[in-house]
Amino acid sequence: GLDDYVLQTVPEPADAALAKVWHQERAMARHILRTTLMEPKTISLLKNNGWQMTEKDPKATFDLVEKTIHTTGRINAAQMVLEFVQLRRSQFDSMHSYITRLTTLKTRLSILNCSIPEVGLMSVLLAGIKDSYPMDYNRWCREFDQDLLHWEDFIKQLTRIGNSERGDLRLPLVETRKAKSNDHARSTSPNGNNSVERPRKERVICTTCNKQSWSNLIHHDKCGKHIPKDGQCYWCDPGNAPNSWRHKKSAMDMKKTTTATTAVISNNTNGPMTPSSTTPSSNLLFTGNFPLLDHSPSSPPIPDFY
Repeated sequence: GLDDYVLQTVPEPADAALAKVWHQERAMARHILRTTLMEPKTISLLKNNGWQMTEKDPKATFDLVEKTIHTTGRINAAQMVLEFVQLRRSQFDSMHSYITRLTTLKTRLSILNCSIPEVGLMSVLLAGIKDSYPMDYNRWCREFDQDLLHWEDFIKQLTRIGNSERGDLRLPLVETRKAKSNDHARSTSPNGNNSVERPRKERVICTTCNKQSWSNLIHHDKCGKHIPKDGQCYWCDPGNAPNSWRHKKSAMDMKKTTTATTAVISNNTNGPMTPSSTTPSSNLLFTGNFPLLDHSPSSPPIPDFY
């Protein structure tokens, strides 16, 4: 593992392919070790004792740390264990920062002969990402219980997730800056004085109709539209809507269509085959030509046309 490059001198292999892996792992071990030495006081102390920032051998750096910094011991190990088990993905700006800190503490504990078993490592890692990735958490737990998920493979999965998050990082930043710029423009008066800050609108799911709406709107039971909480429904009463309302014409047309349909239905409540009381009997369809439609007891039976 990477610990070997810190605890002992690992010679470079003669094989070209193995040498490439050796350089990569050695560089990773050096990077992890250097991330633990970024405090200005620590760097000054090491430089005063002959350390160079360009040192490529992680074992040489670690040997100097052991000679120079005397506070590294069991007390610090206990503090590192406490920090390790309390690490959470939400505490870091990116997945890569989270993984780097996690692996750094793991390596330092291993150097101090305080290695945590893999079951403990996986438990800490699953607890650290539970709140940030709830949809994947249950699947990862099942794979871990079935002995299908191990530390190295899990770190690779999280690294791929970090790469995808880093690729999608630019667009949200641009949109956030645009939104802040627009909010500032709306909340600032023409003379430069800041007015009362308006509440931000967000896209939410309506609990009544399960459709998307704005957070400042409510579901109107009469028409099914979403209207302002303290406003009037122009869909139900488009005549009172201002001319600047872009849906006024369509709402007026919808209102006329609904009114006409309601009038036809209300004037025909007796059924399609029964004449209305306001319609003259001489104008009724079928009345003069088919007297057999009269169902009075004295009428002859209706013949079977089929």
